[in-house]
Amino acid sequence: MGKEKNLTPVPLVTKMKFASISQTNSGSKIVFLFRSLDISSCRRGIYFLVALSLAITGCGGGANSGGTNANTGVVLQSINITPASPYTGVGLVEQLTATGTFSDASTQDITNSVTWSSANTSVTTISSAGLVTGAALGTSAITAASGVNMVNTAFTVTNNPWSAAGSMAMARSFHTATLLPNGKVLVTGGQNSNYASLSSAELYDPATNAWSTAGSMAAVRVNHTATLLPNGKVLVAGGWMGFNPLASVELYDPVTNSWSAAASMAAARFNHTATLLPSGKVLLAGGANGGGAGALFSAELYNPATNVWTAAGSMATARHQHTAMLLPNGKVLMAGGANGGGAFSSAELYDPAVNTWSAAASMTSARGWHTATLLPNGKVLATGGYYDPALASLASVELYDPVTNSWSAVAGMAATRFNHTATLLSNGKVMVTGGRGNGGASVELYSPATNSWSAVTSMANARIWHTATPLSNGKVLVAGGANSGGTPALSSVELTWRW
Repeated sequence: MGKEKNLTPVPLVTKMKFASISQTNSGSKIVFLFRSLDISSCRRGIYFLVALSLAITGCGGGANSGGTNANTGVVLQSINITPASPYTGVGLVEQLTATGTFSDASTQDITNSVTWSSANTSVTTISSAGLVTGAALGTSAITAASGVNMVNTAFTVTNNPWSAAGSMAMARSFHTATLLPNGKVLVTGGQNSNYASLSSAELYDPATNAWSTAGSMAAVRVNHTATLLPNGKVLVAGGWMGFNPLASVELYDPVTNSWSAAASMAAARFNHTATLLPSGKVLLAGGANGGGAGALFSAELYNPATNVWTAAGSMATARHQHTAMLLPNGKVLMAGGANGGGAFSSAELYDPAVNTWSAAASMTSARGWHTATLLPNGKVLATGGYYDPALASLASVELYDPVTNSWSAVAGMAATRFNHTATLLSNGKVMVTGGRGNGGASVELYSPATNSWSAVTSMANARIWHTATPLSNGKVLVAGGANSGGTPALSSVELTWRW
């Protein structure tokens, strides 16, 4: 009697995490997931939440292990795992997300609060944060559990990197695709299945695997360019409308999901290139100005800070259907292309420091509608293309070395292709998809380390004039295009696993 005694509460759980707070008539309602705040050191039955100016009494009795707050009755009711039908390859990884739904209809990301497990660790292993690693081909059940709540999903480890993504609202080819800072992908313009030019735009959200509208441009555009600016906006320039070239330019603002006019170029052009320079300016070069022939020598610079275009000199060779690549030294390499007849092999360098052009070494082969990819070692990989007026296609590949200003042949692809895509993957390899020639639906991977190509499971659809966009999660989104079977535009979209 009269002696002070320290009480040691025995909580049903020893850690908790603040989830949400809302004001009701009876006071503040607090929902907890019991994971991250250590309360084992509570004394005298009282623990103060200073940041909230609240006191929670009886540290050992405020909740149960199912995620319930006994004082409010808000309880975790269910768990959902995304993505649906998850998969990966052997030695690759996939991130799973657990979302909890509570009795007050609120939802919360509880990925780091649930307990993850794999039913077959010889096929998949999973970290406490929901990162799955493929160990062997097969299927394993992955479980996310919190108290009495539990959910399973079947996880497949496969040799096929492809899965269907949500389809676009509009079938389109000759469009653009731009990865935005928020992780979404903006698709603009192109032509539809009736060969009509489009002004519409769409947004792909990797988090929901769904598309939404991004409004419409003021002009319909085909064979235009779209460039992400340092301020987060997207500069869309040129293209053609019913084979009439456009000089008009528009800006897309992801914050407001709206379009606005920008200053027009000095020359109308399509089949041109657009390159973001280290200064934040955009270099537009070459292109055609009507009828598929009549290529341009001219180049222009756009300054986003002033919304003004200025001349950027002229190339020595008028060209469209060429490639442009910003090099590590700050110069821009223009390679190949055509001017009405067959393709040519010449290349040029633009130097932003002096706003002038100079000759670069010619490629080993003439190429038009080929691809150019900057490798991690600073070299440029040029793949495929066509070389004569009959559009005979190439399987050959070559490398440009900026240090020596020289091109060298490297291992060729298995398929001839042009109007294809080439995407640098997060593992340093280059993925080539589709294309005219005999590319079809085929996919190949180039390894710079071994100078070799390997076949990958084909896409579900043959595609030309499509886009391939590397996402921030390491996956690649392949959208739209046409196919060699006579379909002028596709709405289907495919997604690779995380490389």
